[in-house]
Amino acid sequence: HMNIAPYEVVPVRDGHIILAVGNDGQFAKFCAAVGLDDLPANPDFATNPARVANRAKLRERMVEALKVFDRDPLLAKLEAASVPASPINTIGQMFADPQTIARGMRLDLDDGHGNLLPSVRAPMVMSGTPLV
Repeated sequence: HMNIAPYEVVPVRDGHIILAVGNDGQFAKFCAAVGLDDLPANPDFATNPARVANRAKLRERMVEALKVFDRDPLLAKLEAASVPASPINTIGQMFADPQTIARGMRLDLDDGHGNLLPSVRAPMVMSGTPLV
């Protein structure tokens, strides 16, 4: 995001997550959760405008700190700290996600040559009018 930092995709040991840290309080909680305790007091990172101006340096620090974390335990830790973050799933992870399954979102489409192609339907469910 052009006006918010960090608000981006970052790598972790076993994949990627997206962070959506929208304010200084969330940034402090994020830093505490991942061992970057010095950053909230650093003038280069103390405020969102400073983080935006120093985005490249901030990203370097975050990437270095996050490379030791596995995705799912880190997301649980960030959720417990009220830090907005989400997984970036592979196609297989997406099809195995409990919400994808519960909402019946997988479609197997015939390609016209006898092959089924995995696809995803719209997530909205409307009574009486199934979406395809």
